[in-house]
Amino acid sequence: MLNEFVERIIVHERDRKGAIDSSQRVEIHFNFIGEFAPLPELREKVSDMYGEQLALSDKFKPVERRLKTLDEHIRHSENFKKHRGHKALYEKLYAQYKTLKKETGLFSKGKAQKALDAANEYHDTYRAELSMYDAAERYLKDVLQERFDPKKLPPITKWKKERDAKTAEKKVLEQDYKRLKDKIREVEIIRKAAEQIARQIDPPQRARTREMEL
Repeated sequence: MLNEFVERIIVHERDRKGAIDSSQRVEIHFNFIGEFAPLPELREKVSDMYGEQLALSDKFKPVERRLKTLDEHIRHSENFKKHRGHKALYEKLYAQYKTLKKETGLFSKGKAQKALDAANEYHDTYRAELSMYDAAERYLKDVLQERFDPKKLPPITKWKKERDAKTAEKKVLEQDYKRLKDKIREVEIIRKAAEQIARQIDPPQRARTREMEL
């Protein structure tokens, strides 16, 4: 596997010739990046890249949360806009019933009952639409607070523009994250290969080091 990307290895003389516990420079040239940095610098580079990856992940999370929030804003706003006609008509029918209920005289009770039946029938027919409107109204009141006006539409256009901008930002972050992830994968392969090469080049020194540690 190492031969796939190692061009050549240059082993320099030790600082003290013949001393196996003396430091020794080893240059590993890869066929696509040239001379490689020493292993400590390589390990530091990998660590820094993982730090960059974590930073990108931290940037991604609030964008993703805001997109979910905007999706909810827009969904409820569209339900509010789409079904407020149903709500207005139902309230009109029920208001007619309440007006007739107050009247007295011949046939007034029958007229009131007829108006109530009409309101109830309309409510049963459009129960789902009225339920979505009520849920949207509660949601928007909670989001907009004192800015909420049932006679006006919520700022759908503004929220959609923000969602488009956040979607574009998320896409850039995803691309940057993928590029960095691929680069980390490549550097990790090189790091492991370099460590393996270093072990193969200087096994006596490693054995001596172990003896000294014992």
